[in-house]
Amino acid sequence: MKLQKNFYRLISFILVLTFVFSFTACTAGTDESSLSESSADSSSVVESQSSTAEESTDSSETTESSEEESSVEASESESSEIVSSMEEPSSEDDSSVEENSSEASASSEEPSSGDISVLNPYYGTDIKPVEGKVIAFTFDDGPSYTGSTNKILDKLEELGMKATFFMVGERVSSSAAPTIKRMIELGCDIGNHSYNHPNFNKMTYAEVQKQIDDTNTNLFKHTGVKATLIRPPYGNITENQMANLHTPIICWDIDSKDWEFRSNHLKTHSSEQIAQMIYDYTIKQVHSGGIVLMHDIYDTTADAFCMLADELVAQGYTLVSISELLGTEKLMCTTIKYGFKW
Repeated sequence: MKLQKNFYRLISFILVLTFVFSFTACTAGTDESSLSESSADSSSVVESQSSTAEESTDSSETTESSEEESSVEASESESSEIVSSMEEPSSEDDSSVEENSSEASASSEEPSSGDISVLNPYYGTDIKPVEGKVIAFTFDDGPSYTGSTNKILDKLEELGMKATFFMVGERVSSSAAPTIKRMIELGCDIGNHSYNHPNFNKMTYAEVQKQIDDTNTNLFKHTGVKATLIRPPYGNITENQMANLHTPIICWDIDSKDWEFRSNHLKTHSSEQIAQMIYDYTIKQVHSGGIVLMHDIYDTTADAFCMLADELVAQGYTLVSISELLGTEKLMCTTIKYGFKW
């Protein structure tokens, strides 16, 4: 009986162990499955993050590439615009002896940097406002060797009006003397435009004074007169030079750009067309009391001037010399300044 009870206890113990073992195995399987699923989920998340990172990197690279391409295109576009802006049409004029003049070798009559630039008598010290419709045409670099200066004088004589001529000393000769004397006979002013057209801003006062003196000496030798006005080449002159020259400095406020139109279009347009360009550009700037800059060494300038003179007279203008514009025949004042700084 006792043996039988022990047998049943053993069987019960075995059953309990079997149950415990089965339960443990089942639980372990479930945990492993959960771990496997968790690992799979984690792997999926990592792969997703990696994929997202790759897509972000690709997108960033694409954006950077696009920006670089845009930057390159913009840079190329800017370079193209710069090159285009620099490639302005230009042609050298070698059709006459005038193109060898100092003005033709100079690039422009535009003012450059310096102590004093373009001067306009209308705004100067002790200058009275002009009355009526008057305008002063001024001509640089003459006299011409081929007749354009005399063509301008013909028109002035026809109209009974005057202008001002600024001479380059090295061009004043015995052959040019009759033309200069004709200017004087017509009542025009004679001005000094240096001896060989240097930039006064780059010179000492002594060098500038020599330029002025040499031109006056040459003028007096061939015509018996000296210049009463000075126009510095390019409109450039320093305060010290201007104060010590003791001669009125006259520049301009209406630029005809006659030399530029001629230089840029001589090989592609006729003389008549160039003269029309000069006329169209200048007529828009005209105002009473203005001083017009032109160059009498060019035939295209002479033609443009004749058209301008006829039109302005028709509008009621009187063409005057600088001395008439400023209201006095005697301009040899001490340290008088005509103008303002640009």
